[in-house]
Amino acid sequence: TTIVLCTHGVVAVGNLGDCRALLCFCETDDYGTAESHREITVAHRATDPAEKARITQAGGFVLNGRVMGVLEPSRAIGDWDLKRNPKSRHAVSSKPSLNVQVVRKNDTDTGGSGGKGARSTAGRNSKRAEKKMGGARLMNAMHSSAGGADLPRDPFMVIASDGVWDFMTDDEVVECVQKSTRFGLDRSEPARRLVAQAKAKRSQDDITAVVVHFQK
Repeated sequence: TTIVLCTHGVVAVGNLGDCRALLCFCETDDYGTAESHREITVAHRATDPAEKARITQAGGFVLNGRVMGVLEPSRAIGDWDLKRNPKSRHAVSSKPSLNVQVVRKNDTDTGGSGGKGARSTAGRNSKRAEKKMGGARLMNAMHSSAGGADLPRDPFMVIASDGVWDFMTDDEVVECVQKSTRFGLDRSEPARRLVAQAKAKRSQDDITAVVVHFQK
C-alpha cells in the first residue's frame, strides 16, 4: 500500500508492503543534463535482513522467503491471521515508512504562482509536512528543467504494485513512461503501457500503475 500527497511543491509518501513509488527528474550539472530517478518508498519484504530480524524478534519466522511461510510482504494493513499477538509483537507490521520530498519550482502546485514565492512556499510546507509525519527525513531537493511542453524533462512519479516491479526494472519503467510522453500521447497512456508491458513479460500478479506528471 502506498499513499502519496502532492501539495505546494512537496511530495509526502507513506508506504508499507511491496508497492513502490519512483520519482523521475532531470538534473543539470557541469557535464550537461541527465535524466535520473530515485525510489521514494521502502519495499518491505520478508527476505530483507532488517525485516527478517524484526520478524524474529517479534516471535515469528521466515520460511521460503515468506512471513510464517505465508506472506512475502513483511508489512501490510490486513492479514489479521498473522497479527494475533499484541501489536508490539506483530510479525507482519502495519507501521509504514514515511518520506517527504521537495520538488522545486513548485511543480506540484497548479495555481501558477511560480518564482521565489513558490520556492519559499515549498520550503515552509515541507517543514510542516515533515513535522506532521513524525520527523520523516527530508531528501535532497529535485529540480525540473524549463519548458513545460517538453514532457520527458518535467518530473513525473510512477506508483505501481509488485506485478509491475517484479517483472520490470526501474530503467524499463522510466523508459516506457518517457516514450509515451515524448510522442504526445494521452496522459493516461503511460500507465496503460506499463500494465501492458508487465503482462507481456508474463506477470500474473495484481498489476496496477499510476503515473503522475508534474508541471511548472
